[in-house]
Amino acid sequence: MQRQAEGRFVAVISGVHGLVHTIELTYAALLIRIGLEFSADKLALGAVATAAAFTLGFGALPAGVLVDRLGPRRTLNLAFGLSMAAALLVAFSPNLATLALTLAILGLASGLYHPAGLSAIATVARHPPSAIAWHGVGGNLGIAAAPIIATLVAQAAGWRWAYALLAFLCLVAAVLLRTLLPSQEAMAVRGTVTPQNDPARRAQWVPLAIVYALSIVGGFVYRGSLTFLPAHIEEQVTFGGPAVASMLTTAALLTGALGQVTGGTLARRFRLEPLAACLMLPLAPSLLAMGLSSELTLVAVSGLFVFFNFSTQPLFTALVAAYSPAGAVGRSYGAMFFASFGVGSLAGAFAGAIADRWDTGAVYVALSALALTTFLLSVALALYVARGRSGEREAAAVAG
Repeated sequence: MQRQAEGRFVAVISGVHGLVHTIELTYAALLIRIGLEFSADKLALGAVATAAAFTLGFGALPAGVLVDRLGPRRTLNLAFGLSMAAALLVAFSPNLATLALTLAILGLASGLYHPAGLSAIATVARHPPSAIAWHGVGGNLGIAAAPIIATLVAQAAGWRWAYALLAFLCLVAAVLLRTLLPSQEAMAVRGTVTPQNDPARRAQWVPLAIVYALSIVGGFVYRGSLTFLPAHIEEQVTFGGPAVASMLTTAALLTGALGQVTGGTLARRFRLEPLAACLMLPLAPSLLAMGLSSELTLVAVSGLFVFFNFSTQPLFTALVAAYSPAGAVGRSYGAMFFASFGVGSLAGAFAGAIADRWDTGAVYVALSALALTTFLLSVALALYVARGRSGEREAAAVAG
């Protein structure tokens, strides 16, 4: 695949990836306003977030199968066509129960995206961690844009119009993908065999299982932290009102884009497993600081957490492709994102219960303990892989 065509491909995929994450975080950005309209407490609002996040993760399972059978292009078109219809259903939801159902449908539709987008990148990119990093930048820009876009639209016309805007953007994405994205056959034209499609490559089940475990715990931390981050900053920043709080939330979330680029750049120079462990070390302390701070200090430590949280994503996404069975990268990504978004979705209700019992700051104190678990798992992965490589070298020396 020519460099120019590959760059265009990555740019298109990265842009629509941003839209997926704007869809994902819009509910969190509108949570307080939705709660006021439907007279709902934080536990109920967290449960709605759980329903939407679970289906977002669950959608990755059928998406993985569709990718391996139909290819990424068709799966992506299906994802955005269904998301457009579902976003309109959300905009017309008359009560909280209906909203939970329509958000769950929207989550299922947008959940088809990740296995398709990442499988395409893992197949065609010359250096997958770097391409995945730029793809992640698109996602982070979408996450960062969600609070300010949703807040401005809600203030001008009501929260329902924010979802009407998302429906229109999904239509635009579907048209772009159909007209600009090359066919799967064209994307796959390469001069070399990649690790993802090498039939002689064997799966590495133990490292893959550890990455899945990391996806579950890390997804729980991710979902819990982001669900209440806009509300937490709005409650703890006492100047400027909701508009300033939404801009500060966006500023904190933008550091994730820098984290993605940093992770992808470092992946060119260092082994992925020990690098991931190093980058996960600051997560627990930064989450603890988020729970205990306020005002601009809270924004700063939130940005620190977001930076390191997203810096590991290109690494683990590339490792899933490297550890997966030949010909099953799509299904492996489906399992990964179900573990991350699906099982991790339980964090919405968990965080809502803690926020109702204490406050939103207590959510981040509790999540800091789980972040420590992700660090320990990443150390276990690095040690296991290092031990395996050491054994291979010893066996080669004996054979030689």
